[in-house]
Amino acid sequence: MSVDPPADGGELRFDPLTGEWVSIVGHRQSRPNLPDDGCPFCPGGLEAPEPYTVRWFENRWPAYSPGPAVDLTAAEAAGVLLSVFQNRRWDADYLTVQDVLARGLVGEPFVIESCVTGYRLTPGYKLPSGDLPRAWRTYAEFGGGPFRDWGAPLLDQAVQLAGDTPLRVHADFQYRRDWDVETAGTALLTYAGPDGRIGDGLRYVVEVGNISAIARPRWYIRGSEGAYLQYGRDAQEAALHRGEVGPRPMDPENAPRLVRDVSGTMQDVPFEGKSGNYLAYYENVAEAIRGGAALAVTGRSVLPSIRIIDAAMRSASTGSVVMPAAARA
Repeated sequence: MSVDPPADGGELRFDPLTGEWVSIVGHRQSRPNLPDDGCPFCPGGLEAPEPYTVRWFENRWPAYSPGPAVDLTAAEAAGVLLSVFQNRRWDADYLTVQDVLARGLVGEPFVIESCVTGYRLTPGYKLPSGDLPRAWRTYAEFGGGPFRDWGAPLLDQAVQLAGDTPLRVHADFQYRRDWDVETAGTALLTYAGPDGRIGDGLRYVVEVGNISAIARPRWYIRGSEGAYLQYGRDAQEAALHRGEVGPRPMDPENAPRLVRDVSGTMQDVPFEGKSGNYLAYYENVAEAIRGGAALAVTGRSVLPSIRIIDAAMRSASTGSVVMPAAARA
């Protein structure tokens, strides 16, 4: 039997008469059904040349080929609600930074550093004593690697805080394990200044990875009138593992520090952080479905961060500075 994948994928078309989306996948009519030349899934067959207990294999005749998965314009025209799960727009640390910048508490921001770093042997690391099962995050083909994993929410936050059109992106990845994904990655986003120049524009740094025995601050912001510093991840993560859901402030040991110019001297200024609430994402989606609110996270709103991730991946692989598509337009 043939093992060649289809040349063209299917289509998702909107039927104006029924108001429904319909899959048009003609090529699947020619896919094998009951091959007469042996069982492809039995040991020794096409999909299982070796004995196995559980096996993963590629769908050789997928309904849809790789490419743009969703037509946002068509979805919007049809009144279809499309959201993207960006719950970290409701992290306590992010909401606090958003408040600090909105209130001008550090003046004009010069550098914003957003980091999620650690040093641990996560499930899937290959140890000298043996070859442990590897998790999906250790495979490039599954979208693995800390930069794709953490880069999605961190760069979405960058777009919300700094804008969707950095003039240039430069990324550097380190490969310290026997994998095809990075162990650590850093991306520098450079924005234009007030007069459109690069020299006096905002620098936004995103760093992720597992090479830091002493973790970097979660946020470190330097500005014209002060600085902001905060350690530790959102407290909602640990709470969820305990089965606790709902609004939650930062842990006291991770309380933010704000230093400002007070009467000519730099001083610590008392400051209270915001609480995070992942439930707010779901509440907004529910209210949007009922027609009582606009979606807080739309498919279109995450496109800039995806372009920046793509630009960072190209930069890291080529060693060059990359201009995201939105900035070139």
